[in-house]
Amino acid sequence: MLKIPEKYTLDNGLRVLLLPQKNSLSTIAQIFVNVGSKDESLKTSGISHFIEHMVFKGTRKRPTPKKLTEEIERVGGQSNAYTGQEETSYWVKMPAKYSSLALDIVSDIFLFPLFRSEELEKERGVILQEMAMYEDQPMRVVEEKFYQLAYGNQPAGRKIIGSSENIKNFSIQDLKEYKERRYLPQSSVLVVAGSFNLSQIKKQIEETFSVLKKKRKLRRQKTIIKQKEPQLSFTVKKTDQAHLILGFHSFDLYHPQRRALELLSVILGGGMSSRLFIEIRERKGLAYYVNAHNDFSQDSGLFLIQAGVGPENLEKTIKIILQELRKIVRKKVGVRELHKAKERIKGGLTMGLETIQAQASFFGNQELFYNKTKSLREILDEYEQIDATAIQKIATEVFVNNRLNLAVVGPSGENDKIKNLLEI
Repeated sequence: MLKIPEKYTLDNGLRVLLLPQKNSLSTIAQIFVNVGSKDESLKTSGISHFIEHMVFKGTRKRPTPKKLTEEIERVGGQSNAYTGQEETSYWVKMPAKYSSLALDIVSDIFLFPLFRSEELEKERGVILQEMAMYEDQPMRVVEEKFYQLAYGNQPAGRKIIGSSENIKNFSIQDLKEYKERRYLPQSSVLVVAGSFNLSQIKKQIEETFSVLKKKRKLRRQKTIIKQKEPQLSFTVKKTDQAHLILGFHSFDLYHPQRRALELLSVILGGGMSSRLFIEIRERKGLAYYVNAHNDFSQDSGLFLIQAGVGPENLEKTIKIILQELRKIVRKKVGVRELHKAKERIKGGLTMGLETIQAQASFFGNQELFYNKTKSLREILDEYEQIDATAIQKIATEVFVNNRLNLAVVGPSGENDKIKNLLEI
């Protein structure tokens, strides 16, 4: 079973997790920062993501994008990053003999990006093209429309990538000031996993990251939910399918019944033997894809059901989804079905942790959001404790009218028949 990493904290508050594995052929160095689009105002929307791009455009030691990428790729290494609503992360993975180099490059990206004007101007175009790419993906568009519907004009309801107007107007000073205020050591976690010299890496971390100074952490705007009735959003787009998300406000990361919600999503739409997949795809042939999943954050949560169907079958599909939700509220899940859901989650989680990259994310995210790490065994045991009564109870609490939202992207506009369907 996977061991819990060694943890210690630098004087400036940076948390460090070390997960040495002698038999690993590679090493990953990854840093997680508790900052994302939820930390932005309307005027700064998209700046976290812009910074994520810009740190790869040159650093103190590697002053051009070419020098940076060549140093990674010349040894067969890989690097990437992502920005979410509450988290930004950077990682470099290399063959084990270059573990010190992987850590050096991650620290250079995180601590000493150059933010040069000429690179900023080029990256505006790159991000605007990224926006255009997403606009051509209706599955992505319906997600953005759903979040706008569910959360409205507050950070949780805005696009992580921001607005085109903001992207065109951000200055070097904007990026530097935002990074200076938000990239704090006490809000960050560094993970090194794989094969490496433990004492050497510890010394390198101390020497490199001690330059960070602890500063006052800025408060994040609290997400507020004021919904009182079902909400509906239609976006007309030239597509062959109607893409829908039907979802409910649920609970945050720290809710005691989070594991029950995860099991509920598996029962309804997690895999080819789930209720919605069987009913909508296998029995009725209405969709190619249909799934259910949760999106948990630090102060809010969503339970989401997503599908793509022929426009003529949209009403029928929504009826089936609502019927399945009513069934699970009214009747407890059977012993066999609950056991299957538990084994699916446990098996997927266990197999998903085979790589050092998955392990770095598994422990890094726990530490970032909970300030502690649990073993795989502890988490598997949490799922095992959930019974059918807990599943029914959480379904009853979440699947209610004043939490219900439906977003549709497709060739047709608003439909009164569908609006009248939205009732649990």
